[in-house]
This record gives sequence, C-alpha cells and structure tokens, in this order.
Amino acid sequence: MGKESKNFKPGIVQKSLRNRDLESPLDWLSLAHLVYRSTMVKERVSLHLMEAKEALYRLYLSDSGIFSYESQVEPTAFLSQTGRNTLSGIFFENYMATELVSHGFPLFYWRGKNDAEFEFLLQDKDAVVPIDVKKKKGTLNSLSKFIAHNKLDYAVKVSANRYGYDKEHRIRTLPFYDVGFYLEEVKE
Repeated sequence: MGKESKNFKPGIVQKSLRNRDLESPLDWLSLAHLVYRSTMVKERVSLHLMEAKEALYRLYLSDSGIFSYESQVEPTAFLSQTGRNTLSGIFFENYMATELVSHGFPLFYWRGKNDAEFEFLLQDKDAVVPIDVKKKKGTLNSLSKFIAHNKLDYAVKVSANRYGYDKEHRIRTLPFYDVGFYLEEVKE
C-alpha cells in the first residue's frame, strides 16, 4: 500500500510470481468481495468501458477498517488536518473505490504519458468522466493531458473542499460526504 506505483505486481507477493500464478487467488478474493480490481485504460478512452484481463490493474480493499488495520495507521490519522500521513491519499482513493462499487460502477483508472493519471473513470451516459481524489486542495495536473486524447464533458475532483464548479476547465468539485449522492445522480 505504501508503494509509489499503485499498480499491483505479483512480484510484491513473491519474486518469481506472474499474473497468471495469482489469477485464481485474486479471482477468489474478488468473488469474496475482499478486494476490488481497477483496470487501467491508456490514453484514448473508448465507450463502453470494459475490463481487460491482460491490462495492468490496481487492487483496493473492500473495507476501510481492513485498510486501516493493514496499514497500521490509526483511522483518525487519515482525517487529521494537522498530522502528515503518507497513506492518506491512498486511503481516500480506497474510500472512493468502495463508493463506486457499492453504487454498481466498475472500477477503471486512466494513465496517460509522463505519469498523468486519474484515479477513476466513470461512464455517465455517453461520456467518460475522469475523477481525481485529493485529501485536501489540489489541482488536476493531468486534465490537459486527458483532453489531448479524449473528449471531455466535465471532470470531477473529490476532496475535503466545498462544492464548486470551474467553468473554464469544466471541473466539478465534490466534498467526500457528497460522493454517494453524486453517484446516485449519475445512475439515474
């Protein structure tokens, strides 16, 4: 969880392992709803978003309590404004993943050139919405790189910030507590 590259690599479990060696155990963990798999989409995004078995992926834990226990970080430390916790960003990404899955959305993330990325992609009717998750304030540095390859209706930034809409960049800012309501709105 503390690795800079969030893509899951079987070598983390054991040096000689390959993806095919872990396919059955990861499928079991997914079927048991202990982990959620997020599939990578590179540069140009096409509708309808579909999982690809051979693609790189990320794994998220299905429960924030398990995440907190495994990271050995006190749960309140993730929410603290004063403490510096290097796993806070991943904690909030994990939260967003559980929200998406609980509302019936599959998990996808976008990777562009030069480490440009969005943690999540959401299909909203005939549009793909990039979602960036920030603990606090932050900019969407990857937005221009996403637009270079894809049509953009709007992007979403989920953070501790208040509601907002940046007309120039078409960025909708949502506070963490409103994510569930937003996802219900998209489903309708």
